[in-house]
Amino acid sequence: RACRRLAMPPECEPDVYAGNAIATIAEAAQRSTRTRGKSALDVALEYVADIERRANDQTGMLGLSTGFPDVDRWTSGLNSGSLVVLAGRPGMGKTAFAGALSRAVAEQGRHVAFFSLEMPTLELWERVVCSDARIDSREMATATPTAAMVGGILESTARLSRLSVTFWDDSGLSVDDMRAALLGLQAPEPLGLVVIDHLGLVRPPPHTRGMRPDLQIGAVSLACKALAKELGVTVLLLSQLNREVEKMPDKRPLLSHLRESGEIEQNA
Repeated sequence: RACRRLAMPPECEPDVYAGNAIATIAEAAQRSTRTRGKSALDVALEYVADIERRANDQTGMLGLSTGFPDVDRWTSGLNSGSLVVLAGRPGMGKTAFAGALSRAVAEQGRHVAFFSLEMPTLELWERVVCSDARIDSREMATATPTAAMVGGILESTARLSRLSVTFWDDSGLSVDDMRAALLGLQAPEPLGLVVIDHLGLVRPPPHTRGMRPDLQIGAVSLACKALAKELGVTVLLLSQLNREVEKMPDKRPLLSHLRESGEIEQNA
């Protein structure tokens, strides 16, 4: 009956049809999951198994390694079900850093899904490859590459091409679009990381149309958190910082410098 109602209104746009249908299915699945619940004994057994796993793990990691020892120490790795926000001003290397994290996760035998809403796949690939080859991507974009640069690029490309990563560079995707793509993903390894570049370019949910931009951004970040929990993966969400950070004496960003919405840090 609900599906029939969704298909009835002729004035509804196709993307709204799809969004409403996915939201209805997800809501029904969540209701079904909630009704089953877990007993205290079930939770206790799960917890004991987790403690045993952590005690036997000599790395001290709770999640997947980021590939950066300092970051691993601060975060205990990338934990399943977590929304992680990577924020910075334009041109500060957010995409290259996200690419390095993607490589580290893929090298641990997990699949990575990378949604590049701003940058075409080839440009994104060049950023990632340049980072791996220790070559300044700006130099690659403005000058003829030397023989040494080409050699490093080809070596990194050969190595990175073997990793289990799927790229999307469609613009204007919603979180529901991404969820549908991920649910239909046929990957050789289990999914470990979803990268979304970036928050400001994700199409807000249909129910937020006409709302203030900060409320729309908050709804998108909340949907990203729900996606992480639903799929049991880490969602790495790239975000811009506002210009206020430029006025700081040491240029060190604060949570209040996250652009558009105060809900971003709350959902992360």
